[in-house]
This record gives sequence, structure tokens and C-alpha cells, in this order.
Amino acid sequence: MLDAPTRVVVVRVAQWAALAAALGRSARSAFEPVVQSVVQHAPLVEVTTPGVIIFATRGPSRYVGGDQPLATLVHAAVSDALRVIADSSNERTRCGVGIADGRLAAAIAAQHACVSSEPLVVPPQASIRWLATAPVRALVDCVDIIGAVGAGVPGADDITSYRDMVSLLERLGLYRFGDVAALDEAHLIARFGAFGRDLSRLSRGLDRHPPLAVEPPPDRVCLLQFDGPVESRDAVVDAAEALATQLVDHLATQGLAMVRLHLLLESDHGERSERMWYRAEGFSARAVVETLRWQLDAWILHDTPTSGVVSVRLSPEQLIADTGRQSALWGGERDGDRHAQRAVRRVADMNGAESITVPAWRGDRDPARTFQFVRSDSVDLERRTAGDAVDLTVGEWRGALPSP
Repeated sequence: MLDAPTRVVVVRVAQWAALAAALGRSARSAFEPVVQSVVQHAPLVEVTTPGVIIFATRGPSRYVGGDQPLATLVHAAVSDALRVIADSSNERTRCGVGIADGRLAAAIAAQHACVSSEPLVVPPQASIRWLATAPVRALVDCVDIIGAVGAGVPGADDITSYRDMVSLLERLGLYRFGDVAALDEAHLIARFGAFGRDLSRLSRGLDRHPPLAVEPPPDRVCLLQFDGPVESRDAVVDAAEALATQLVDHLATQGLAMVRLHLLLESDHGERSERMWYRAEGFSARAVVETLRWQLDAWILHDTPTSGVVSVRLSPEQLIADTGRQSALWGGERDGDRHAQRAVRRVADMNGAESITVPAWRGDRDPARTFQFVRSDSVDLERRTAGDAVDLTVGEWRGALPSP
């Protein structure tokens, strides 16, 4: 079946941002040892947000003898890495490994696994039945994995508005995905628009974006080759910025947007760093650049290539129709926002990305600790809304009061 969801593994570390803050490090750099522990079993992984790792089971599962052995190996590797981190910070956290057909089902399975401390594998072809019993509120908890459903419509990227949409579903009596799947897709689209379209697909066990019938043609693959090895990280990023802009603009002229990107870096000695990246709302040029910076930092910090970078390759792995981004009547992006974004980039270029921080909601009983500052390159400033700054995390925080 062409539209069948990909069978994936989701590795989730509970309360990662809080643990990274306790370590006194950025969430990205602190998470890299965990990523490296997974790379031992699956060379090509996706790290869209710190605390979450995703990769396809095809290949790794066959190599180790099945999904259950793979889940057990990955869970043990991640647990060992977290134990080392916890010993140095006196903090404790849990990890969950879920395997299922589709990102949403695997993400919910990983959440259950976090609670049980045992990997959870949903059998092949059984994800739809298993997902039917899951609550629709799980959409909020999985927004960092599947993206904001209906992204591109006013307010969809604001997590508060997003929660309101899920609350509306519950008030309508649609508490579980099985309830939603029983409804006609046309009725959901008529009532909820883009949100209803994505919700219908997810509730039926499908991924938000159906796979393309053909691979992206070679002319959409961008390759940057340097005349000699480049040792400076900033020089590589600056040179790749034009490449990213060229790629995104080229796709836009054809009415396309890129949601999955394969990024490959190669050194003069043949050492390689490759990862898959996913953004449900599509990559902007700036998002591509920050993704490259993240991957390059991780490569330099943990693998330490023995020579400079000689090539950067950007390969779109999944494209969707670019339907544009609907602006709100008020409260949308203003000229001042664009000027501020450019100023942030200039200061970061001069003083380093770590010199610019933006507020992120953390949660705490102490008002002075309710917010924490994170590096500006850890978020996409072009797409970030005021709601994101207030409530970036959707899970429980360590100081939460018990509730029925």
C-alpha cells in the first residue's frame, strides 16, 4: 500500500530540558551522548528536538533479529548513557522506547514505555487497532514529534491554541482516536479545516504527509564543495546559508516545501556525519542553517573529525505541496519581528550563537525559575510565536502539584 505508514522507533527521554539545565549545558549538546548510544544500532537517526530520537526500523530491525530485540538493545544503550549523565548531575530521568507503524503510534508507545520503564512494541499491522483506544489528548504530548496538526493556519503554531482545539474535540465527545476515525474525513475538514485533515489521517494510523510516489529528482539535491578543508565551523555555516536559501527558493518556485531533509557532511579524510531531519511545517532556509549548525557542533564535539570539512550535501527526502502560511488578522509577523531576527543573526555571527538567548517556559513553584533562557539557535525564530515562548513544553514538570 503506497500510503502505508513507515514503521519507526521513537526514543523519548522524560524531562530532558530540566536535566540539561541541571547540568548547566544546552539541551542540544548535553543530549549528544544519548544520540551516539543509539547510532551504534541505527547509523541514520533523526533528532528533531533534544530528548527525542526517531529512526526507521527497516535495516536495524532485520540486522538484530526483529523489533523486540532492537527495542531492548536501544533501551539498554540509552539507559546506560543516561545513567552516566545522571551520576554527574545527581538528577534522575526515565526513557521510553516505542515501535509502531507511524510516528504518532510510536510516540504514544514511547510515552507508555517511559512510565513502565520497559520498551513497548506494537505488532505490525496492529497499530490502527491499538491507536483507536488512545486519547486524542496525546496529540498535545506528541506535538514535538508529529508537529502541530494543521500547522500553517492562524494559531496552529501556538501551543495554547492547539490545546484548545484538542479540548474542543473532547467537548464534542471525541475522546479517542477511534471516535475520530469513525467520522467521514470530509466532515472533519469542513468543521476543522487543515486541522481536521491531519487529524483524520493520524486517527487512521497514517502519517501526516503521505509518501511521494517518486523520489525527489536529482536537480533538487544541493552539493557544496570547498576548494580545501575548512576548519572553521562558522565558515562552513556561512557558506551553506546560500546553499540552503537556493534549495528552499528552488522548491518554492515549484510550489513545494521540504519536510524531511538528509544532511551529509564529509571531511577531507573521508569521515562523514549524516542525519535525517524532519519538520512537519516545512523547512525555511533559516531552519536548514540551524539544523546544519546543530549537526556540525555535535560532530565536532563528540566525533572530532581529523580534518576540515570539504563538502556539504542537502538532499530533500520528502516534499509536500507548499500551501503557504496564513497570517492572522492581527498579532502576526510584523516588520519589527523581521528586523529583530536579522539583528539576532548579526550579533550571533559576531559573538557566537551562545551569546543570544530567548525565554522558554520551564515550570516551577518559584516564579523566578518559571522561565529559563535557551540559545536562540535552538528555536526557529521565523516561525516562533508568543505562545511558544510561554509554553514550549507540554509534559508535567518536576514541581507540579498532584491533581486528580
